Amino acid sequence: MAKIRNIAILITVIVVVIVIGFFVFDIKNEKEESTDFSSYNETYIGTKALYLLADRMGFNVSRYTRPARFIPNNATMVALAPDEILFNSSMEQKYLLDWIKKGNVLVLIDDWENFETGMLGLLEYIESTDTLEGYGNNYICTIGNGRVIFLDNYNDYINGGLEALEPGVVFIDVLNEAGHKKVLFNEYYHGLGSSNITLWDILTPAAKLLLVQLIIAALILIFVVSRRFGRPQVVYEIVKRKENENLFALSNIYQKSKANGLVLESYLDCLKKELAIFLGFGREGFGDAELLAAAQSNNILKNFNLRELFGECNYYINNDGKYNKEFLSLYKRLEQIRKEIKA
Repeated sequence: MAKIRNIAILITVIVVVIVIGFFVFDIKNEKEESTDFSSYNETYIGTKALYLLADRMGFNVSRYTRPARFIPNNATMVALAPDEILFNSSMEQKYLLDWIKKGNVLVLIDDWENFETGMLGLLEYIESTDTLEGYGNNYICTIGNGRVIFLDNYNDYINGGLEALEPGVVFIDVLNEAGHKKVLFNEYYHGLGSSNITLWDILTPAAKLLLVQLIIAALILIFVVSRRFGRPQVVYEIVKRKENENLFALSNIYQKSKANGLVLESYLDCLKKELAIFLGFGREGFGDAELLAAAQSNNILKNFNLRELFGECNYYINNDGKYNKEFLSLYKRLEQIRKEIKA
């Protein structure tokens, strides 16, 4: 009953955890899909169409939800109408500039006035500027070994704006100009994701590999130890029951001390007394011949061939028997008789 109750509790806990997980996941999805300018958002003011367009054109697109400190290299990052507070924070600007200078590309889509007046930062670090010909007021700005590609009028690039063909064509041309296969759509600047730093973020690639190896080694150790302590002991031909394992261990001790015969003799004497009581002789005043004759006429005992069994036991005792298998065989036969008369 207790086992069933424990299983029921475990199942209940698992169901509750799953329900909570689905609930949290649903809230997360709802927030993502309702955030303005988010690539999760399928409404007029979202940018999911831009995200899917880049994916269909063969780029390895993904969403990025962490601060600039952790942006991977050899990538192009798309930031459409970023939140000015998040984008212009001193730490964000520092790491974003360092990332761009390494040869990466930021595609910044906003209003030209915000960029020109320095409201989006970065302006003071630009080394050179070239105009992008074609649709819109667009520029390529060099910073170190990387570039910032600015696209004017972010409303042209939201889901509703892409109903016109030109913005989509310009966007794909810009990604090709950036030259990176990996394209990240920044959702951190839309308030999604987290700025918390974890141990995994701090570790170097070599340290991460070492940590994974240590975890795997610990899991293997736990598995091996649990298998070793949980595996039943193999006891040759004996049934794997606790009492037989204990008996086998004791017989080893007896064998080393040459006491097998002594133990069997003691056990045989005890059994004879129990047989005498069972057959009505009492505890004293009986001999083996009388005992065997009475047993032969008893319905329970006549099939056990006590005469042969007693003879084998006496032979083992008198000849200093030392073989465990023979000792255990005799013991089992005597024990079977004892259980029959006790039943």
